[in-house]
Amino acid sequence: MLDVVSRLAKALEAAVGWIFSPSWLPPQDFEFLRWLIVPGYGYGIVLIGFAVLELIIPRDKRPWGRASLLSGTYLLLAGKMGLYAVVVTPLIRKAWLYLGVPSFHLDRVLPWPV
Repeated sequence: MLDVVSRLAKALEAAVGWIFSPSWLPPQDFEFLRWLIVPGYGYGIVLIGFAVLELIIPRDKRPWGRASLLSGTYLLLAGKMGLYAVVVTPLIRKAWLYLGVPSFHLDRVLPWPV
């Protein structure tokens, strides 16, 4: 029984690898768990997540659309840039001054090691 399940899993893995492969032949080095989890190998978990969301909330029943998602993305990026400009950059500057690290401004004479 375990042998049959293992063969079915390998066949399913080969089928998924062939579907997402850029070539016509199935890839020999495809690993389903790597494709599912590790970023850079196809972002399989993202694709599966979108498919599940499409089953749960179809496009015509969603309260949001492409325009609202784009606006939300812009707001998120603006918030992150604002947080960085107002909080993170001054903290880095204060820490730099507190530690007495030499300045790398070009209008000043740099210390000998620099």
